[in-house]
Amino acid sequence: MMGAQLKKGDRLERSLEAALTVAAAALDKGDYVSVIVFSKEVKVYVPPAKGMAHLQTILNAVFDLEVDGAESNYGAVLNYLQTLQKKRSLLLLFSDVRTFLHEDMALQYLQRLRQRHLFFMIGIEDEMLAEKVKSEPVDVQTAMVKTMAQQQMLLKKREKSKWEKKGLLMVEAREEHLANAAVSYYIDIMNRGLL
Repeated sequence: MMGAQLKKGDRLERSLEAALTVAAAALDKGDYVSVIVFSKEVKVYVPPAKGMAHLQTILNAVFDLEVDGAESNYGAVLNYLQTLQKKRSLLLLFSDVRTFLHEDMALQYLQRLRQRHLFFMIGIEDEMLAEKVKSEPVDVQTAMVKTMAQQQMLLKKREKSKWEKKGLLMVEAREEHLANAAVSYYIDIMNRGLL
């Protein structure tokens, strides 16, 4: 899903851009930042460090990343993360929300992680789905497409609600607002002193 093309680049490129923006903001504030990139297995791990020089380390580690055809193994990476990160932290997961919602094993790992850490998932809004939901049903075909889009949107909202009741926050933002949404959430968490 991270290879899906957007207006500018693909989901992976937009997610990396947003993650690097949040990393720069956190490093500028003097926080420690770590990065994990994964699909079926962990592809990149940059241990926690602070200072703006660490941003270059992160950039070098993610510079040549490419999308692969493997399904993401959320359970394995969350288990891996649990062994690495002992200190209370803010965990930002940039991923496809719709795909993630169907990962029952991930929910179990996240509930354990949630006992120690703050977790926030951010994904790119499916603009085509949103357009279909708002479309005018001018004929039978567009009415059927609109109905199917509404059904998909309701299913996603129901699943998100289930996860959020367990304390796992998720949000989707338009591709051009992804970095802003992530940085805003980080700033809000820091201003409220939740870490």
